[in-house]
Amino acid sequence: ETDEQLIEILDKRINYLVARRYTKQPLSHLDLLPKQVGKVSISEYFIDRVIRPRDVIAFFNECIKAGTNLSRLKAEQFKIAEGEYSRLRFRALGDEWSAAYPGLLDFAMILKGRATSFKINTIEINEIEELCLNTEVQEPDAYGILQKESMKVVESILQPSKFVLGLISSFYNTGLVGLKLNRHESAVWICKSGRSISISDICPETSILVHPMYYLSLIHISEPTRRT
Repeated sequence: ETDEQLIEILDKRINYLVARRYTKQPLSHLDLLPKQVGKVSISEYFIDRVIRPRDVIAFFNECIKAGTNLSRLKAEQFKIAEGEYSRLRFRALGDEWSAAYPGLLDFAMILKGRATSFKINTIEINEIEELCLNTEVQEPDAYGILQKESMKVVESILQPSKFVLGLISSFYNTGLVGLKLNRHESAVWICKSGRSISISDICPETSILVHPMYYLSLIHISEPTRRT
């Protein structure tokens, strides 16, 4: 779906849940949600945090819960709704990819607390080693590809710097992050372009961008940003 189609789905959801109950006049997201968040228009902000129609519905459902008895959501209630939506989508991501990448969300903790965009080479070797060791201790019999690779790090068979490239590749494949392969290109998102990126395409200078859908599950945000 295009951005315009996703907004159309949002407005249809609003009219299904709200307008038919309270007014005969058609409503849009501009009538019920804050006009902007930070310096970003509500339309852009909302679209940056959804991928599929079901995301649109899930996000707005949380807005409805947070905005009980309000004619328009205030910024405070909207951020509460976004936080709960982000946590739900993050858990859903783990469930969706549990067969291909069991333990994905545990490995994603290496993203927690970082900037919304950062280079791979800012991840310290000791952080990678600790992540792998914790995985080995907590799940010694885990069978997933990420666990097997992390075990190689623990056993000094695989270098942490090599492991993290494969880990970031997995994050990209699941849509958790986008990648900016060099400074002259825009970030690439598999959910937008469908572009396949191999581990050989990724290097320590590659920039990682956490998808805005998962910001509040992983990162403390100072100011809303746009995907590029």
